[in-house]
Amino acid sequence: MVLTRMNRIVDFDEELAYVAVQPGVTQRQLSEFLASRGSRLQFGVTGSSPDSSIVGNVLERGDAEGVNGDRFENVCALEVVLSTGETIRTGFSRFPGALTKSLHRWGVGPWLDGIFTQSNFGVVTQLTLWLAPRPAGARTFSFAVDSDESLSRLIDALRRLRLSRVLDGGLVFANDVRAIAEQRQFPFDECDSGQALPSEVLSRLRHEHGVLRWNGGGVIYAADDAISEALWSHVQAELSSCTEILESATGDAIVEAAAAGTPVETHLRMAYWRLRKPIPDSPLHLDRDGCGLIWCCPVVPFVGAHVVAAAAIVREVCTDAGFETNIGLHLVAPRSIAMTVAIPFDRSVESESKRAAEASALMHKRFAEAGYIPYRVPTSSMDVMHRASDDSLPILRRLKSALDPANVLSPGRYE
Repeated sequence: MVLTRMNRIVDFDEELAYVAVQPGVTQRQLSEFLASRGSRLQFGVTGSSPDSSIVGNVLERGDAEGVNGDRFENVCALEVVLSTGETIRTGFSRFPGALTKSLHRWGVGPWLDGIFTQSNFGVVTQLTLWLAPRPAGARTFSFAVDSDESLSRLIDALRRLRLSRVLDGGLVFANDVRAIAEQRQFPFDECDSGQALPSEVLSRLRHEHGVLRWNGGGVIYAADDAISEALWSHVQAELSSCTEILESATGDAIVEAAAAGTPVETHLRMAYWRLRKPIPDSPLHLDRDGCGLIWCCPVVPFVGAHVVAAAAIVREVCTDAGFETNIGLHLVAPRSIAMTVAIPFDRSVESESKRAAEASALMHKRFAEAGYIPYRVPTSSMDVMHRASDDSLPILRRLKSALDPANVLSPGRYE
């Protein structure tokens, strides 16, 4: 089902900070819309394409960088069309004339929004996204550590800052491979592409590209510069003893773009890491260019030891399969961390495609056994749903039968 032509921005309110969008509205479109109106508002952007759907990401419960990082937590008033032809409007939007339909999530009675995310129950044709005022005192910063031991201490320190609300925006990490892959491609001329990158080559590339083993950044949002400076002092005091690098990121175009809610293509370059042809000029188009990319996205406790343990699973599985350990950490919530593991491959190389699929299946299995359940899964790994030990699956099947009796919408998706 292609909904790209449903690309209207249906409603916008500068004072109450919300926008209602259809599924074809992209990150770029909304960013340009706000800029054209001189708006003081912004939204959290993802590392996906600037031309990716906002509604699509929300319905997968995806995370964003910067402000309002948990996108689903900042939406309401879903309009859903069922395969039966019936329409559901959630929250107060089902009541004609409701003045708070775009301002309040829950409405009255059972709350239905959640069942239309990561499901195949209906087609969401509109939703309201809450925006955030652009703060006068926003300050970007970056940090890096060079060992798993330092990473563990840093994660624990960041948890304290998130729980105490000193840091109230999302933080993002990239390990060395991901940071390098956003700047160049695999060195095919000197390494065997059937094996993971040798440690000595990776070490040299870290030096050439100015990255450490773990690299991250974040934003301090404050009402003015004086408050952000005070918060920055607090962050420095908490983090300086457990980081090799801790500095202001003012002037870093990529970090500041995310902080300002401006979508960029930089993170997409990672998908071209193992492609046997050069990265084309912008706009990038992964499918057209033959990029293969499989994600594994476990959720781990916001505890340093757990992050290190989960990373060790990735390292073992990827190395054995002949791939690099490519990890991102999204610290959107104060108690858990979304880990995003990427396996980039060249779809034109059959053996590499096969190895990537096998590595993904094994990684999902290993994570589930360790208690790190993914918060979203690719279509090839829907069997993770069958690991549930309660009665949720038969109940979900009954809901599916009631809302889509002919089973025409994405059969097998999250089932």
